[in-house]
Amino acid sequence: MQFWVDKTTQIAREASLLWADGLTGWAPGQKIAMLWGSDRDVSSSMANLRLALRWRVENRRWYNAFNMGPDQMIQFHRSMERFCPAIIVAYAGSIFEYARFLEEHDLRPDYPSRAIVSSAERLDPHMRACIERVFKRPVFDRYGNRETGAIAAECTEHQGLHILCNDFIVEIEGEDSGRSPGRLLLTYLHNYGMPFLRYDTGDLACWEPSALCVCGRSTPRLKTVVGRQADVIRTPSGRFIHGEYFTHLLYSVEGVAEFCFVQENLAEYTLVLVADQRKVQSQENTLLAQMRAVIGESACIRIMYAPGIPLTPSGKRRFTYSKLNDMNEPTLDQKASARFSFP
Repeated sequence: MQFWVDKTTQIAREASLLWADGLTGWAPGQKIAMLWGSDRDVSSSMANLRLALRWRVENRRWYNAFNMGPDQMIQFHRSMERFCPAIIVAYAGSIFEYARFLEEHDLRPDYPSRAIVSSAERLDPHMRACIERVFKRPVFDRYGNRETGAIAAECTEHQGLHILCNDFIVEIEGEDSGRSPGRLLLTYLHNYGMPFLRYDTGDLACWEPSALCVCGRSTPRLKTVVGRQADVIRTPSGRFIHGEYFTHLLYSVEGVAEFCFVQENLAEYTLVLVADQRKVQSQENTLLAQMRAVIGESACIRIMYAPGIPLTPSGKRRFTYSKLNDMNEPTLDQKASARFSFP
């Protein structure tokens, strides 16, 4: 999607990020490490001299989440030890993978000094627990998008994400949006170049039902952002399955390094695994039975093994993906030959 912004928008977006970072206890001038997945941001930070000067003034250093092999993560670790950031701002999936790598190699980071800021992807409870265990620092979840900047963020009480009401009117469609996820609609108050009025973000979210946060802020809060509409699996019976079900199921399976559960249509599903096939094959029948128990006994589920699962163009990881919203998408087999290089 292409969109236009004016100077007011640019200022407001920058201010929203300062506000969200400030909720962690960070103060302007303190160091920030960006474990980010957008080539646009990372390459610009290195190639554009004006931006490079700005990042130096802001005490900000970039680490490319597009390139996170073992050698690169060792380099990240050594660089961050020297840099000693106050906070790390990262894609949820990227900081989770980095934390797991450090733990597996018995590397114990003494950074950041304050907090981890998780953004851009859904942060599941088991991911938060792992990150906090490895870094010994709290994780602050944040919700935002490239169109507008930071929309909502956690405070030190971690009781939902406070909405930045000076910038946004947030609506959630649905009869019971405090319990059931609904479409998140956004009206942005600072873009006169291209207004966003009740803009469908493509995300599903729930309201935090309690009236007032312990921190004393009276702003409305999001209880959770479930994720993209395309990441929620819909069964033939009309039931919706949160993608977190599959993450909980797969992370407990020995030998699985990465996965993506793909809904081809209402009857067919594909589980793509990057895994030690010898270890996982003995568990396949159990996995299939557990998935059919929630999807339906008639579900056709196949398991495919791949050398790797590509990130999205923006560098994000998708653990679940439903094609029901775009039936003109190429099939997984077509994508496999071009992107996954299945044997």
